[in-house]
Amino acid sequence: AYWGTDIGDLGFCSPESVREGARGPYPPKVDGWGDLFILDRPNMRILRYTDSNAPQSIPIPPTYVLGDACGDWGYAWPNLSISGDRLFIRLSKMHDGRFVDQLAILSLDGQEEKVIDLEAYYPLHSPYFNSLVADGGQGVYLLLPPAGIVHFDADLRPEFKYLGGVNASIYENMVVGWDGNLYTYNPVQDLLSNWGADSRYFMYGERLSSEEGIM
Repeated sequence: AYWGTDIGDLGFCSPESVREGARGPYPPKVDGWGDLFILDRPNMRILRYTDSNAPQSIPIPPTYVLGDACGDWGYAWPNLSISGDRLFIRLSKMHDGRFVDQLAILSLDGQEEKVIDLEAYYPLHSPYFNSLVADGGQGVYLLLPPAGIVHFDADLRPEFKYLGGVNASIYENMVVGWDGNLYTYNPVQDLLSNWGADSRYFMYGERLSSEEGIM
């Protein structure tokens, strides 16, 4: 792809316009069918690549970006997540003089399904670029260190799991595998935990299995 604004191009913010974070396209995300999604923030869109065809351009509503897409607050916008046939984007809004996060849920063609206000979790705000982890179904895990994780199930019902006191790196080592099971890795204990495909096991702290000595 070339830098630019045409279909198939990828946007790039000038070094002077962004003080921190990514100036170009975000790291690609892959869904369960092998389609590739690239968040092209400078062009306010998501590019979806299916096989070798020209990419589908999914527009991002201007209201999802606080200020200019390449402006001072653009760096705070994390990567997207794909779960089933849903796109999840975390965004920030100014409310009563403070920044409050929201969770936007879109269809694969860009139609807004719902926007969830996350003010109840203020002032928790994930610093991680990948702060949304698809659950392998239609839901998503929202990382809110150092307190814990919120799981939104297929009906977008939230459930909070308190993780205060655990090693912070567990937030960076949480993934849903190809088998659909949720895994976490604790580098301090060198412990890989398998929580299965049902989020209840993780939320209740009941591992299906664990393996030590990975590294």
